[in-house]
Amino acid sequence: MWLADTRRAVPLYGCAITRKELEAPRPLDTSSRSKGARRRARLHRGARRWHRSVTCARARVWRVFTLTLTVQAEDPIAAQGAVLALMHAYRAATRDPRYFWWAELQERGAVHYHAILVNPPWKDFERLRSFLSRHWSLSPLTPWVGRLDPRLFQRRGAEYAMAYTKKERPRVIGERNPASERSVGNSSRSVDKSAQQAYDDMPRELRTFGHQLLEHRLADIDLHLDEAILDVSSDWKTLGGRWWEHIQIVGFLHHTRARGGCTMPRRQKKRPVRSIQTPDRPRKDSGATNTKALP
Repeated sequence: MWLADTRRAVPLYGCAITRKELEAPRPLDTSSRSKGARRRARLHRGARRWHRSVTCARARVWRVFTLTLTVQAEDPIAAQGAVLALMHAYRAATRDPRYFWWAELQERGAVHYHAILVNPPWKDFERLRSFLSRHWSLSPLTPWVGRLDPRLFQRRGAEYAMAYTKKERPRVIGERNPASERSVGNSSRSVDKSAQQAYDDMPRELRTFGHQLLEHRLADIDLHLDEAILDVSSDWKTLGGRWWEHIQIVGFLHHTRARGGCTMPRRQKKRPVRSIQTPDRPRKDSGATNTKALP
């Protein structure tokens, strides 16, 4: 988010930022400062950054697959490191790996993962399922694979991940939620996703989300995102309490993409790839003689 007194250059390279002031300042909700709320906020920010970087890359998006990876064990710790190993194998199978994955919780307490693959090397579902079956052994179920329209991904790709992590609400056992009922033929079944949002119950050893190394710097990506302008109430000292409890929204910065798309500068140097197959191979950009093997 942007503070009201921010003064810095904005190299937008053809894009434009429109500043819209609010008639009356709006208080910012800082009541929820739990671990789950902070994890959801980081996931939202990471999804927006990844989507903007992917859509502004030189390679166009022509194929998008979505995945659902389940874990048979109820203990979430059983999935530690599994999705990272899967994505390492995926990076080795494609020249231009672009992916985003995030973790969720099921009703029984087990963790499962969703992922988005951009321009995978496989054209059909069967080859992708075969690849996943070889590198994902935490569940006897075949991983679910779906397809997402590239044009829809260009417009609302980040919202696909953020839709699962909306603000959670208190749950009452036996409560009926008409908004979460999905019709199936002449019957209806309740689909309550509030358990998937309970990041407070997720162990700290598990990462909430992950993606490939972005082609652009985070500072450049943040300049091309819609942000809120924050300010602290001038009379926060007289009102008492801590200063962050008196933060208010005074306006918004709306980003408008250039006609040919955002042209953010790319990273000058990419991080070297660490290989599991050759752990003793030194890095090219350093004088190290040994590379520690991944678990």
